[in-house]
Amino acid sequence: MRLAAKGRGRIDAHGLIEIGEHGGGTQTYLSQKALMLDPQARIEAVPALEIRTNDVKASHGATVTRLTAEDVFACAARGIAPAEARTMLTE
Repeated sequence: MRLAAKGRGRIDAHGLIEIGEHGGGTQTYLSQKALMLDPQARIEAVPALEIRTNDVKASHGATVTRLTAEDVFACAARGIAPAEARTMLTE
């Protein structure tokens, strides 16, 4: 999952990998990467696994970060316009 919130946006991202009784041999990973574009934005990333069998390799991870003025400034110091820097850093 890739998430981005701006302004006063709020995202509640509850990701779930569910492996049933006949899912033996499954190998999977749930990744949540979230970016808050403004100071008022809020993101809650909650990865989860529900496994009902043995012999699986399943894991998960989540990161939430904020785009800061310093990030945009670092780009501006290299000649990139602020609007272009925000777009580039978001992508």
